[in-house]
Amino acid sequence: MLGKLTEKATWNSFEDPRYIYENNTDPHKCLGMTGYYQYLWRDFNNCFIRPYTANTEKQKAEVDAFFLEYGRDHKDNDFTGLLKGKNVIIVMLESIDWQAVEDNNTPTINMMMDNGITFTNYYASIFGDGATFSNEFVLNTGVYSPSNGTAAYSYRDNDFSDSLANLFKKEGYSAASFHHNHGWFYNRALMHNSFGYERYNSYYDYGGSWEDVIVDTYLTRTEPLLSDVFANDVNPFMSFIITYSAHLGYTYDAELAEYAFDNYVEEHETRPEREDIDVLRAKARITDDMLKELLEKAERNDVIICVTDHYAYGLTEETLNETHDTEWALRQRVPFFIYCSDPEFPSMKIDKICSNADFLPTIANLFGLDYPEKVMGHDIFDPEYKGYAVFSNYSFLTENVYWHDEVVREYGTEYTDEDVHEMIKYVYSRIPANDSLLECDYYKRK
Repeated sequence: MLGKLTEKATWNSFEDPRYIYENNTDPHKCLGMTGYYQYLWRDFNNCFIRPYTANTEKQKAEVDAFFLEYGRDHKDNDFTGLLKGKNVIIVMLESIDWQAVEDNNTPTINMMMDNGITFTNYYASIFGDGATFSNEFVLNTGVYSPSNGTAAYSYRDNDFSDSLANLFKKEGYSAASFHHNHGWFYNRALMHNSFGYERYNSYYDYGGSWEDVIVDTYLTRTEPLLSDVFANDVNPFMSFIITYSAHLGYTYDAELAEYAFDNYVEEHETRPEREDIDVLRAKARITDDMLKELLEKAERNDVIICVTDHYAYGLTEETLNETHDTEWALRQRVPFFIYCSDPEFPSMKIDKICSNADFLPTIANLFGLDYPEKVMGHDIFDPEYKGYAVFSNYSFLTENVYWHDEVVREYGTEYTDEDVHEMIKYVYSRIPANDSLLECDYYKRK
């Protein structure tokens, strides 16, 4: 009924019912073709059976073929080693999207963007379940979370030798991660160990209650915790922080809303008419205050990298359609910026389209780390990389066109139908190859 399985993706694979079913490229179409019970079985099989019964040699060959066709050697560029030897604190910002920072709502964040390297067209593509952990996974591994949504639990034992933490550790760095929640949440204590971190630090370990630790400034106002972030002044170090305070919901009675308005919003301020935007922007100031206090301790040899985990999807659909985009994929443009107080650190805006898959190779290039041979992204500063973003619904965005199934938006004229077809073929090869890479533990077998 669905036809013969196509082994290799082509530019029009999005029209093939069997390809849609096998790879879940369009969940709505898949459900419509199969019905509820078969779709439920397919989902159960992909999440709980397939990872343990997959043909690993076949998958390894699939990944090899993908990198053979689309991989390329990285060449040094003007930004290679720019930050070599400096300490680094990576702050993954919960829900701090562009609506949260506009009009100088977050003065510290805005200052860092104005005086650092800011990537204006960065997309945090959401793959699998759990938008925060999905982003956390790709930032640390250079590989997207799998389409079946089980990254936090099915791939604990995978080899991630070229993870960001491991690349820094090869250069003599210590590596630790920090978040308010317990280590069992999203299986983080074990997963961060797999990512190469020497320790996952829950704020609860420092004596805080739930009411304490959900306020981002708990990190900067708890001296033992802040000292651990800076590795007790033992250099070089890498720290990975995950914030929380701007998390949904966005109503006046939501968690931390009252705290944010009481502590960060003046009565005379002109505020948004929409309740959800008003609350998001107030909560964002808690995170901004934490960054202000973090910078007060940082020295000129400390680099602060801030990257948002996902757009503020907790806003109402009406608000998102008005402030973001009607296309789900295009809503995922979020802030990513790098700041250092060193007077020689450059200040610039990078307008190239890029995504979270490009984060690891870009950071590796900037710090002069061993550049990973086979990851899904690219060094954003590579002049040969034109820039694009790939999304889990098999849509993509380039400098000239956004494509999703029958939706096409043109942004430029320097492209042909052949260019679009080649990009479609690439996307329909890349996402299954990414899943296979994880299922066959490719890095262990390479």
